[in-house]
Amino acid sequence: MKFCMISSFFGSQSFGGDSVYIERLARALLRKGHEVHVVHSPGAFESVRGRTPYRKYQADEGLTVHELNQGKRGILDAVWSHQTCLSGRLRRKFSDLFRENHFDVIHFHNISLLGAADLLQLARNLSRSRARIIITIHDYWWICPQSLYWKYGRRVCDSRACIRCSLRRRVPPQLWRLKDWFNKVLSQADLLLFPSCSALDIHRSQGLDHPGIRVLPGILPEDWVDGGQGVRRLGNYPYGEKPYLAAAGRLVREKGFQTLIPLMKNVPDLNLVIAGDGPMRKELTQLSRGLDNCFLSGLISSREVKNLFQGARAVLVPSLFPETFGLVAAEAIALNVPVIARRSGSLPELIEASSGGVLYENEEDLLAVIRRLGGEQDCRDEEKFAKSPLPDSWVEGSHVKRYLGIIDECFSPREIRMMP
Repeated sequence: MKFCMISSFFGSQSFGGDSVYIERLARALLRKGHEVHVVHSPGAFESVRGRTPYRKYQADEGLTVHELNQGKRGILDAVWSHQTCLSGRLRRKFSDLFRENHFDVIHFHNISLLGAADLLQLARNLSRSRARIIITIHDYWWICPQSLYWKYGRRVCDSRACIRCSLRRRVPPQLWRLKDWFNKVLSQADLLLFPSCSALDIHRSQGLDHPGIRVLPGILPEDWVDGGQGVRRLGNYPYGEKPYLAAAGRLVREKGFQTLIPLMKNVPDLNLVIAGDGPMRKELTQLSRGLDNCFLSGLISSREVKNLFQGARAVLVPSLFPETFGLVAAEAIALNVPVIARRSGSLPELIEASSGGVLYENEEDLLAVIRRLGGEQDCRDEEKFAKSPLPDSWVEGSHVKRYLGIIDECFSPREIRMMP
């Protein structure tokens, strides 16, 4: 089959998360012999990048990547899309793309800065009903202008106040967001995929109504899973000779890293290593001054993250907002490394599905768990956090099999042109 993946951000010009999912899904489909195209806008990334560095990324052999908008014009197009939900000058480029390529599946991901209302209608009209239109709901953008379901930058959203919330976050409000607007736009899609039941429940609580919905979690490469079996690097400590806790992600307030650093003064025999970059890096650096057991590694490669996790006593996931999947937690669990995660969003689903860690309610609970880890040298092995096999749908081979199976379930085989 011929797939088209469309996202605002991808590859080196992305923040991780949804882009990592596209990279891994595209790679898995290529290995199955399918043709895969990825479409993204460098201008969209530049419009919100700030000082975030580019990620390390090299396209897989056989992957066709279309970069539609670059430079200042691309930034202006992203701003237009943000304020109107329309694609503007991108409309012609997408029209040409859909006409020139006979895609079997058009799979939308994060299209917040591409003009969602236009794109779905274009895909429906120009594919002449032959292509199947899928959307993976990676975040909360469809029901939240901030994409995080995080009100006023302080708490999980409990009631609609989108304009006030946007103004407090210093983001231009989106006046086109009328109640249930998303149901009209999403009606152009044949299928919606959610990475967790938690994310689906939150969207339904905000009025989502669509006949074609499936839950399909994130994807882990085969080598992450294989690499975690029996591998122990507990004697190889970065940043000194102490055992350490690891955390990773974009350095933004919603991820909760600022809640971890003050606790480390209570456990001087443990180090904390936080991998990632983002707008809070300077604040986190200042917060860690005077503590010789807190380190910020900056942005590191996927391989380096894997090595960091494998040597950690545990991986901390302190997210304050409701994660839609929790990729960091899943990656640690796949490596047989215990996860200590806040009881929020999809994280309880991941922990309960794998028995791969513990949940905490507040920082007092977290400190108690950290102290226990710091006092038991062989805690990670003896407690055997990961007692259950990983869910099949997490792992690349089974995930893409399930993905293709969902397509077969939802669409008649006669309606999909198979590649020779």
